[in-house]
Formats: sequence, C-alpha cells, structure tokens
Amino acid sequence: MKKLSKLMLAAVATAALAANAAAWDFGISGSVGSTVNQTNETVEDGAASNSEQHINSEGGAITITSSNKDGDHSADFSYAVNYGDGGLDEVLKLSGSKKAGDWTASAAVDYNKGLITGAAGTQGGENTPAITLTNGELTVKVGKAAHVGGSGGNGADSTASGNVGLGSSGVGVQAYTDSWQGVSVGMSLGDTGTATFGIQMDQDTSIFGRGAAHATQANYTTSGAGANVALNLGGTAISATYATGSTSENGGNDNGSSGSASLNTLGLNVGLDIGGISPYLSYGSFTHDSKPHEGSSTETKVNASAIGATIPMGSDSVVLSWTTSDQKVSTGSVESRDSSATGMELGYNTAIGPVTMKFGYGTKTVRAADGDVSTGSSNTWDDDGTGRNDGYKLTDIEVNLSLSF
Repeated sequence: MKKLSKLMLAAVATAALAANAAAWDFGISGSVGSTVNQTNETVEDGAASNSEQHINSEGGAITITSSNKDGDHSADFSYAVNYGDGGLDEVLKLSGSKKAGDWTASAAVDYNKGLITGAAGTQGGENTPAITLTNGELTVKVGKAAHVGGSGGNGADSTASGNVGLGSSGVGVQAYTDSWQGVSVGMSLGDTGTATFGIQMDQDTSIFGRGAAHATQANYTTSGAGANVALNLGGTAISATYATGSTSENGGNDNGSSGSASLNTLGLNVGLDIGGISPYLSYGSFTHDSKPHEGSSTETKVNASAIGATIPMGSDSVVLSWTTSDQKVSTGSVESRDSSATGMELGYNTAIGPVTMKFGYGTKTVRAADGDVSTGSSNTWDDDGTGRNDGYKLTDIEVNLSLSF
C-alpha cells in the first residue's frame, strides 16, 4: 500500500511539473557574424600611415529563453553563454511584472558568472536592479536605473568606425549619465509625452554613474538631481535631459582637505519623420570639476554634436552621420588640454535572403592644439580612454554579414 501511495504521489508530482512546464514557452537562439575590414590609420601629424586588412568572424550569444503569462502576471527567463571581456560568460536573467488594480509593478534580476576562472566578465558584486511601479499616468522607479536617460546618441551608426562622441568611456552624443541608484517619478503629458524627475542618493560612487569623485575621497556621499522631458509633436520627437550632482565627505571628514567633485550635464535630441526619412540632431555636454582641496580644481569641459539621417530605400536603408567633439581641461587658471575631433559615417544596409548585410565607410580626424602641459596632462583628444594625438586620422571600410537563427 505504501509503495502504491508513493507511486501515485510521484505520478501526481510529475503531472504537475509537466503541466507547469507546458505553461511556459521555450526557445533557443544564436547568431554568427563575419566582417571584411580595411583600415588606414595615422597616429599623429607627420607619422607614416598604417594600412590593415582583416576578415574576421565571431559567434554571438547562445540564448535559451522561456516566458510565461498568467492573466496579469508575466515572467521571462533567459540563459545566455557568450564570449566577452576576455573570457567566456554565462548570464542568467529573470524579469517579470504583476498587476493589482490600476498598478503594474515590474523588475528584473540578472547574474553574470564567468565560466573561466578570473574572467573579466565575472560579476563582482550583488545585483542592483530597480522596481518600476506605474498606473499609466504616473511611473515610479526605485533602485539602479537610467532614471532620466541621456537624450541623444548616434541614431544612424553604420557598421564602420567614424562617429565621435563625448569621448570618455565611449559615451556618445548625449548627457553624461548612465545607470545610478536613486528614485525617479515620471508623469504622463497625455499624447504629447512625459516629464521625469529623479534624484541620486548613494555612498562612495560616481555621480550619475559617470563623474568620478576626487581620488583623495574615501568616505563620501554622492547626491544629485536630474530631469527629462520627452515630447512627440506629430512628426517631431524632442527629448532633453539635464542633471547636476556632487560628492561630499561624511562624518568628521572635511571637503577642504579630503576633496570633492561635481558634475553638470545636458543632453538634447530632436528627431524628425519626413516622408519616411528620419533625420536627427543630437547635442551633449558636461562639466566635471574635481577638487583635491579648497582653492584648487581640475575642470573638464566636453561638448559634442551629431547630425544624421536614416533614408529608407524599399526594404533597404542608407544611414549617414556627421559628429564633432570638443574637450578642454583646465587646472586652476592654466588650460592643459584643448582638443577636438570630427567624424563621419556612411552606410548601406540590405539583406540577401536570411543574411543581413551592412556596408560602411567611416573617417575621423583629431586636432590637439598646443597648450601648457606642465601639469602633466597629455594634450590629446580622449577616445574611450585612449589619447589621440594631433593629426590623428582613421579611415575605415567595413562589410558585415550576420545571421541569426
């Protein structure tokens, strides 16, 4: 009798698991890309140019997905294995939403585990998600998120390298913001758009995920506030972001001796729809002031602009963009860096059967004016942490084929 009871219990459990599994939709996907690339690079004025040609191929992430919907509740799960950051990574992500009355709450959690010991992609700390609560008119976010967005970016990138942006950390033409721990409240403006206000409240971290504290600070509060207005006026979409924040020492520490930092940033994007053609104009700027002590500071001022368009040609499209970036660094009253860069990209996107094909041509040049470099700052244009000297030139021709399956 006991054996029969155990068999019946096992059968019921198996049936329950099978029924639960049947309620989930499963899928698996992957991708492969191949690139034919030709570059011509001159590192500085007067230097010999270097030409290279490559044919490369790489595999994209292998992703297993599963989703479930039960009335007003939904959940999406994914497991991805990919090569990146110098090692093989596996990422597990679960997102979901629940509704009660007029309010819907949503959140997501993901964990990144490097499969190779010591891989750079290994997650180094606790996952820091955000909870979003909305009733369609009011939206509240609490946690780590891009609370007010960046309002910009290069909307017509080709597959080639040519566009320039704010430079540091590879940020495009937008406000100098990323994800940060805080609270934001967004309000609907009807069919016109939305307005969002957010504040940052955190300890020992960068301002809006970008502006670093001074190196001498060790125990400090990071705070700030920002706002975003996004409008859709018929065929014109406008988004603007402004944010300002700072760091200040805690407890008995004194800003005058321990240091402080501040960040002010602006982003603006205007996009049009003219008979299917989508031109855009973006602008981004920031001022980062780092003070080791009272009476001394290093001020970095950066601004960038972009103009471009996506032009449909049947099922194909042409993309073009032109970008500029200016960077100035002053220590006290001495200007230690004055540099600028310009870039251009032209691309054609099409498909051959199931394969996506992109052609791109890009070029960029750098001007770094002579200045007083006695402070030790290199008089270069910062391109994603890499200093580009005066006279730097790059021409890039690239053809990319990709297949998703």
